[in-house]
Order: sequence, then C-alpha cells, then structure tokens
Amino acid sequence: MKIYSYLKNSFNDYPGKISCIVFSPLCNFRCYYCHNAELINCKDELVTHKEFFDFLKSRVGMLDAVVISGGEPTLQKGLEKFIVRIKKLGFLVKLDTNGTSPRIVQDLLDKNLLDFIAMDIKAPLDKYRMIIGGNVGVAPKSDPLIQNVITSIKQIKESGVDHEFRTTYSGTLSKEDILEIVKLITVGVAPESDPPKFALQKYNQQKPEHSEPHTYEYFMETADAVKALIGDKFILRY
Repeated sequence: MKIYSYLKNSFNDYPGKISCIVFSPLCNFRCYYCHNAELINCKDELVTHKEFFDFLKSRVGMLDAVVISGGEPTLQKGLEKFIVRIKKLGFLVKLDTNGTSPRIVQDLLDKNLLDFIAMDIKAPLDKYRMIIGGNVGVAPKSDPLIQNVITSIKQIKESGVDHEFRTTYSGTLSKEDILEIVKLITVGVAPESDPPKFALQKYNQQKPEHSEPHTYEYFMETADAVKALIGDKFILRY
C-alpha cells in the first residue's frame, strides 16, 4: 500500500467523526475535473508507513477515523494489511472508491475491515465513459467496468455498513442525468425502506476548455428534484 500524502485533520470526510485522510497514488479513471489529477499516473510513495503510523499512534484518542482515498485505493497491493494495522490502533476506517473492484471491497467487508464506504458514481451508465475517459461507444451491458460499477452499488447497499453514493455535478451532466443516477442507486429498494444516502457535489472547473459549472439556480433546481425522491437521505455539497 503506497501513500502519496495524508491530511492530518478533517471534520468533513467521515460523517460525524474527526478523521485523517490518506491519499494513495494511481487511478484507473481519467475524469477531466479530478482535483487530485497528480495521482492518476503517479507510482511514487512519498510518505513511508513508519512516518504515517508514527503520526497515527500520536493521535490515538484525538482522531476517530482514517479515510483511505486517492487515486483509487483498491488498486493498491497491501490494502488489507494496511487497514488491519489501522484497526488494531482502534480507528474506524472509511474507504473512498470508484466501484470498479467489487471483489476486493467484498473481501474487506467479509473481514469486517470497513466502517464506512463512499462510492463515486460519475454519470448515468450510458455516459460513464464520457466522464472517465475511454471508448464512449461501449454499451453499458457489454462493458466489464460498468458491470463492476453496477455490482458495487448493489453490494454496498446490501453490506450493512454505513455508506453514501456521491456525484460531482459537472457541466457535462444534466438534471435528467442526476435523476437517472438516483434511480440507479434506488432500484430494488422497497417502498417502506430508506433509500441510500446520495450527495450531489459542486463541480469546480479545472481548465478553461472544460465544461462550465451549472448556475446556482440550475444546481438547486436539480437538488430539489433529488430531495423530492429521497428526502432526508439527500446531501447537498455546494
């Protein structure tokens, strides 16, 4: 498990908990708006395990949790051993993932190593490749990556572990696209059951050639439409 960097304190990344965030290098997506773009092709380990765990031991009783983010952490060899070491120190563990490695996540769930999972859903299935880069002509039903995303959504919903799904509302997506994502994560949920948590996140334009952000009015119009579907399970991050 390689560590690119870590943030010593966060009050926002693990709901209701004080956490630190570990950023792992490498990602299998190429989202044009990525705010950690320097990690996408990075293979460097800039922080040693000794440095990180010395820090973590000094925060026992002060921090509640460790958030493992990236990049895409499930690409890292040794992820399980890394989490085991964290858990032995008494910390909760939250995993941020793009949902392309359901078998790895299921193994971690089976071993009770995860306390919270946040999965990014980039777009409706038929627009996924447009956002993450790659062949946009691949139909979702025949695309192994998309099938892994579908599997991960179902797996996380049924895990019994605290979780949320989240989408960055880039200018490439429309209100109808966001509502399609909400349908995707709520499919199979019984009417009497609570829907999963869903966060709609503000998009920050990284380069002038990228799509412009939606207006505040359009963003809030979309937010109202989502809230009408899932009520208090909706999370606004603007």
